[in-house]
Amino acid sequence: MRLRHIEIFHAIYTTGSITSAARLLNVSQPSVSKVLAHAELQLGFKLFERVKGRLIATPEADMLITEADRIFNQMATISDLADNILHHRTGKIGIGTTMALGFVEIPQLIKQFHTQHPDVKIELQTLHNQNIANHLLRQQSDLTIMFAPRDIPDTRRYDFGKGKLVVVVPNHDDYPVDDTININALRQKPYISIRKSGPLGDLASEHIDSQLTDTKAVIQVDTYYVAIQIVKQGIGWCVIDEFTASANANDDVRILSLEEPIEYPIVGLCSDLQPVSTLISDFISHAEQHFLR
Repeated sequence: MRLRHIEIFHAIYTTGSITSAARLLNVSQPSVSKVLAHAELQLGFKLFERVKGRLIATPEADMLITEADRIFNQMATISDLADNILHHRTGKIGIGTTMALGFVEIPQLIKQFHTQHPDVKIELQTLHNQNIANHLLRQQSDLTIMFAPRDIPDTRRYDFGKGKLVVVVPNHDDYPVDDTININALRQKPYISIRKSGPLGDLASEHIDSQLTDTKAVIQVDTYYVAIQIVKQGIGWCVIDEFTASANANDDVRILSLEEPIEYPIVGLCSDLQPVSTLISDFISHAEQHFLR
């Protein structure tokens, strides 16, 4: 029996007539009769007999109905699942991001998405820039959201917005009090270098090196988070991304804007070796709206 045969058989058995089965399936009576006749021809035995104007299931039909009912319910489950997938009500997505965005921005984005899709499972991982390519190409994440990633082969890029570098200084009188600063005002102050930490670390180092050729780093670290923790101890100043700065600020530090803003792109990456699901596309749309705020 084909699936269409099972569907017609189940409808007739359940409703008790060809007329009711046709109404249930929203098809014509002749088409139901035709499919039933074809099913009986293939099976080699009758499924229904007409007795005094009524269709009565044969003993063979009674033997088949249990399995037909199970298959029919499985078909209904598949139909419901397909509808849930279409309307993004179920599924799983893997998101990779930097620690900087993981403090506040991505949790806020996930909250917005989860409000509309409460049954979707989200797996979030924080990554170093050098791990992005392998993570995507091994399909360990469906989407990564990063700062200024370098060109990575076989990936699809989504530009979500821009962030900016800021200066974080200790909150005491030895440092300028204005909200905006020229980096040269810190020429004589010790600074914390953030090298080998990816594109943003390189961007900050290039700017500082070009402006303060005679200034040496007193401490070198490899993450923005550690840099601001050291600034909190009053040891020196650093240039980091605005997200890490705002998420970790307290009364021990002040966050200053640069007179000449240094911006960087916030980018989403997906593998170009597989199609992007409708669920991921919807998450990407949420991300585009979130970072445009």
